[in-house]
Amino acid sequence: MIETNLDVHQAMQELMGIHGAVGASIVDYESGMVLADAGSHVDLEYTAARFSDVVRMNLDIMKVSGLDDGMEDILITYDNSFVLLRILRNAEGLFMQLNFNKIGPNIGLARYKLGQVDRRLTI
Repeated sequence: MIETNLDVHQAMQELMGIHGAVGASIVDYESGMVLADAGSHVDLEYTAARFSDVVRMNLDIMKVSGLDDGMEDILITYDNSFVLLRILRNAEGLFMQLNFNKIGPNIGLARYKLGQVDRRLTI
């Protein structure tokens, strides 16, 4: 199967098509600014800025700890929802934030689909 590239708007559509997704954004983790977003019952701009801190902190921990490895994603779980933060491989300094209802989605499948969008995204 031939995969076509996605622009940021197409990527948002793909992400929101993942079962249980309620919000998605592409974020610059240095500035915390949202480049694109879709859906959500939460303030994606506010959460993107705060999750940028989480991403930077984890990258710093890896550096200080001498971990010579790439970071793929960060999973944050709450009582009734969860968030996946995916560090983009082909766009340095960016991550995808995907918010889910906790009931229904398959975390493994969501991670897989995030990876597919990451590979196809062109910025």
